[in-house]
Amino acid sequence: VLSGNLIFRFRAHCKMALRIEDWFASGKRISLNLRGNAVEIWTKLDGNLSSPSVVTFLHAFPTCSYDFQKILGTLRDHKLILFDFLGFGDSDKPNKHKYSIAEQADLTELIWDHFKVSKTDIVAHDLGNLVMQELLARLEAKSLKVELGKIVFMNGSVFPDLFRPNMLQKLLLLPGFRKLIIKAISKKSFCKSLNATCSKGHPLSGDELSDIWIGVERREGIRIYPALIKYIPERARNKYDGKG
Repeated sequence: VLSGNLIFRFRAHCKMALRIEDWFASGKRISLNLRGNAVEIWTKLDGNLSSPSVVTFLHAFPTCSYDFQKILGTLRDHKLILFDFLGFGDSDKPNKHKYSIAEQADLTELIWDHFKVSKTDIVAHDLGNLVMQELLARLEAKSLKVELGKIVFMNGSVFPDLFRPNMLQKLLLLPGFRKLIIKAISKKSFCKSLNATCSKGHPLSGDELSDIWIGVERREGIRIYPALIKYIPERARNKYDGKG
């Protein structure tokens, strides 16, 4: 069971960091039918695979499940399920696709069905928080088949009124700027924008920034970057306000 002081124990139990290419190699892509479309989704099982206690990880924008790789040792007694959302990491990144929070929640349910999960705890971060809120709405509507245990919401804009997009996010949301932004995004500009979200005392290292960039750029990911960020207006339309 996830304990209340879980987050405070993360740093103390961190494993040595894997580079992202090794991380991707440690999992596998599985075939799923998502809303009538055949997709390949990167997945990884870790921890104690025979444990009845399951923890599912829902990652952030614009990264992938690699976000969690240093903390898995903290939860090694549990069965751990990690995957990359559609459009992220080493999962398929279809172009001209309408990405949505609801679809990522559908994908999460497919992952649970694939791995025969009946009950799970959740660790959600950033975009993962919004997917988690959609799953909670389905739970309230009694349409969710999986029983949810304890949920950890890590940093992310659960309350949309307090959300403050950075300059890159603002530009990506402007239709007339999207193609220009895609052409202008470089590793240097991306890493600078990402590091600006960190505290001055805890910036990301050069290796960490390089690995995150590799995950974003993988499978021509930059070309779909503007489509992925549409979760921001979707959240506002659907009132994912964290108050339910």
